[in-house]
Amino acid sequence: MDTGSTPPTADFESAFPSLIDCEPSDSDVERWQREARELLRLAMERTSRIVKQLGPSRQGLRTHLANLQLAYDYLADLNEESDDGRTPSKSLNLGLSQRQDIAKMVRDRRMSLGLSVLALAQRVGLSEGTIKNLESPRKPITRTTLLRLAAAAELGLQFDDILFDQPSPDQGEPMNCFIAPGFNPVQMVIELGEKLNSVGGLIEQTNVYLDHQSAAAYLKLANQLDYVAAFRDPVPMQKIADVILESTGRAGIDVIALGSGDAREEVRLVQHLIAASHPPDLRLYLLDVSQPLLLTGFIHAAETLADQYGVAYFAMQGNFHHLPRYTQLNYTPTRSHRRRVATIFGGTMANLEQEGQFFRHSLSGLAPGDIAVVYAQIAVAPPNQPDVILRLEPALQKPMSAAHKNWLSDPIYRHCKEVTDVELHLELNTSCPVPGSYALEAIATVKLTGRRQKVFSMHRWRKYDPQLLSEHLKTMGWDTLALLPSGSSPKNQASVLVLRKRNTA
Repeated sequence: MDTGSTPPTADFESAFPSLIDCEPSDSDVERWQREARELLRLAMERTSRIVKQLGPSRQGLRTHLANLQLAYDYLADLNEESDDGRTPSKSLNLGLSQRQDIAKMVRDRRMSLGLSVLALAQRVGLSEGTIKNLESPRKPITRTTLLRLAAAAELGLQFDDILFDQPSPDQGEPMNCFIAPGFNPVQMVIELGEKLNSVGGLIEQTNVYLDHQSAAAYLKLANQLDYVAAFRDPVPMQKIADVILESTGRAGIDVIALGSGDAREEVRLVQHLIAASHPPDLRLYLLDVSQPLLLTGFIHAAETLADQYGVAYFAMQGNFHHLPRYTQLNYTPTRSHRRRVATIFGGTMANLEQEGQFFRHSLSGLAPGDIAVVYAQIAVAPPNQPDVILRLEPALQKPMSAAHKNWLSDPIYRHCKEVTDVELHLELNTSCPVPGSYALEAIATVKLTGRRQKVFSMHRWRKYDPQLLSEHLKTMGWDTLALLPSGSSPKNQASVLVLRKRNTA
């Protein structure tokens, strides 16, 4: 890999004094960096395999893995130049207590050696201000700073000492589940009951996944063998991963799974991204409104990815319509050397009320260059041909399945007072905001005591013309990188759109 810049000689002399006897040529520096990165990569791969084999005794090796990653990333940083021509250095994600421990250790060892702040700075090739900030500590600490300090043998600082405060076995694993700010699922259930006891109307889509019974019914539906074979298995994950990696380059990737459900598709995508990344640097955030679905997806992610080097996974219970509020997922990607990939698999896209507004507003926290992956079922005919749709749409050719009826009627039976019966059927709605799309609405006729009844729209499934959907989202600031076919037969065709947010400045 070409480096693009030559690091100053002082950098090498302060960190590796025994390696440089004369001024190196550009080609020498490039070759040394390539060879060092390859050696580090091989070391990480072999150590990762050992970690998997050792099981409970792998804790110390995980620290060594992190140390290897730190050194690898530093060498990779030497290939990047900032706007002012200086080599960037990534800030480490360290908590205040870790920075305080580092500050105390450096200060204590400096003073024990009788070194002033200026003398230490000169010895390790850093500025006096950098050392002062580190010992305060007032600012984030960069990889370069720690590597320079670790290279000063007289300080006796090791990565294990200052970076990685691993939990002891009795402490358990680090916390990796969050409740999104302002999210109140109990209140949502109360509001669902109030809506179902009103005179009728439209039920917001997230309400049919909220409680445990609804979640269980949905999971049973989504994991039927014929449904999995028709819609889930054919999703072209390898091609999606290839497009993402071509766009993101060497940046770390945060996959934000919107409406993750059981996370089967999202975990498959992460596995493909890992396989094609050397070394992998991925974080998977599962975001769902339903606690039971979120837990199911998180367990699957943990079972699949637990021993996979270079990937972390988190669960967040929240509403993806409020994504800009969730500060954990909001950062400046170019400064963090990371890219976000928002995934919208399954029926999530088809459940949105206003697709364009969702991309414009709910995804406003994503930055130019970030990615969105959207699964969309394909319409059988344009919405201005309702007769053709009624004749060709498979879902309209037969009564609604028992599994669908149980899933959508059970919340009514649980929350609606005086209900005696629920009848469900599908209706065609051709008045949809995205050109070329139509919706199949699940209409529930709720019969009450005293021969009363009311009607609710319980759920909606949208189908699209992929090209027209692509053009619509382009007006919202999203360019299409790829339109990838999916589906196992002409009756269940779908498309996956890989989109990149455009810089509108």
